[in-house]
Amino acid sequence: MLARKLIIIVLIIIVFVFLVDYTKDIIAKQILIGSVKRITGLKLDVDKIDVSFLKTAIDAKGFKLYNPPNFQDKLMADIPRIYIDFNLGALLKKTVHIYDFKLNLRELYVLKNKDGQLNLNSLKTFKETEKEEPPSVNQDKFKIDVLHLKVGK
Repeated sequence: MLARKLIIIVLIIIVFVFLVDYTKDIIAKQILIGSVKRITGLKLDVDKIDVSFLKTAIDAKGFKLYNPPNFQDKLMADIPRIYIDFNLGALLKKTVHIYDFKLNLRELYVLKNKDGQLNLNSLKTFKETEKEEPPSVNQDKFKIDVLHLKVGK
């Protein structure tokens, strides 16, 4: 009887671990899409995101960032892959230490609409910082060891 209860408990734990492992990527994807919308005001589509807590890495594929509605062309940026391997301990100390950062920027469209407005200037972050002094970056709090940048057009 005790062995049967132990087996049931172990099975419940295994199902819980698999459930958390499966849903963490879905939750991370929704948080990312919502955060980009809140910060920039733009729509973002992401094909896949893989969050690994054991390796402390985020691997996201298929980013498509869209222009505001008052632009004829819909797409602003096509980013096939972003990979970030970071130091979790440093992040908990409010510093950013990235061991490996891979950014593949296939296309970035910088456009003016019929009213002469530039699509990049329509980002909420640019609008908010135009009036105030840009924040300084403390180099002791931000470090990237290796950056792989691939730029298309």
